[in-house]
Amino acid sequence: MSFDLLLEDAKELVNNPNELKRSRAEIRQVEFREIKLSFKQFHNLVFMQAPEEEDWDKNHPIRSPLCGKTLGMIVKEIKRKENNPIEILRELSKEDGWFKTHFVLSARFDPRLIGHLWIRDLRAHENERGIKGSFYIEDGGHRALVYALYIACEQLDYDKTPVVAYYTATWKHILPWAQP
Repeated sequence: MSFDLLLEDAKELVNNPNELKRSRAEIRQVEFREIKLSFKQFHNLVFMQAPEEEDWDKNHPIRSPLCGKTLGMIVKEIKRKENNPIEILRELSKEDGWFKTHFVLSARFDPRLIGHLWIRDLRAHENERGIKGSFYIEDGGHRALVYALYIACEQLDYDKTPVVAYYTATWKHILPWAQP
């Protein structure tokens, strides 16, 4: 989630009492389900989409190939021959600064503190692009990727600390710009 988008949205709500009232009513109507993800569901969570920017792929050669893939596929691509999540993410952060967040999380990672991921079904246009997965990670992708890497490096056992997610059909009430 972009902090700038959240900040702009908050400013708009404060300046528009009717929109704030409508937003609060919408929030009260949303139903969530708490899902304890099986390892297969976790492994098949879809990680981030590439923005529809011109030259995004060219400008992000490390990150771009990971977009729209499952955590399991991404881990296979970034793991290389190294079996230490911290080292893997440190090297990636040198190649692409976006991975600095992952590196920082990995250094003292504790799966008990992963918290709830926010997930949703894949949208029709995502399925049309051939994206396959159990759910899309709306929030918590950094934490999920670090955890998936620890599991792949056999440093943590998923069954001892499975991930719990909040599922809803739409996150529009919180992330209005994220919806098609």
